[in-house]
Amino acid sequence: MISKRELLDLTNISYGQLYRWKRENLIPEDWFVKQSVPSGQETFFPKEKILSRISQILELKDKYSLDELCHILNPEISNKIFLLREIVSIDGIDLVVLNDFLEGETTATFSDIVLIYTFSQVKKQVHIPYDTLRGAMLAIKHGVHVKKINLAEYELDFIRHTNDTRKEEDYCFIAHKSNAILDPKIKVLKTYVFEDMINHIKEKGMN
Repeated sequence: MISKRELLDLTNISYGQLYRWKRENLIPEDWFVKQSVPSGQETFFPKEKILSRISQILELKDKYSLDELCHILNPEISNKIFLLREIVSIDGIDLVVLNDFLEGETTATFSDIVLIYTFSQVKKQVHIPYDTLRGAMLAIKHGVHVKKINLAEYELDFIRHTNDTRKEEDYCFIAHKSNAILDPKIKVLKTYVFEDMINHIKEKGMN
């Protein structure tokens, strides 16, 4: 193992870079290991793995987009196909959402699981007709599949929009990158950060 302090000195990267790469899923969460030391607690890493990974990131980060880099460094997650029994075992997955999302399929990608988990939380926390939620879920599923986006860069907003014509309020969902500029008629009621959802799923042992 190598301590965080030793790692930063040896690789000449900053604390901010290290934790940004963690948030971007370039460095696995479970490589950050808390251990007791005389002064309290310190973070350690598996030495060979972390040094190799940082070397790869530094070599490739200017050649590839973040999405491409995630696929290169994490093929075990980005390319893995998960079976229905594996998905059902995740704490927090709603079976109604799961069945409607899969539309008869019995396998899913990791991105699919992130969407299923996120909309399971939405169903539990947001009080709207389920048909509205289901329609939004399937539309966002289609958009993610077509555009092949990296969900770690996106967040999902549940919004209320004032319709000037009918003088009524509509509810819908928007998936976008952070810091999006929205029409002032739109009020964000709740935000789901996909990166947080990814970390929750990994904490439950799905990787």
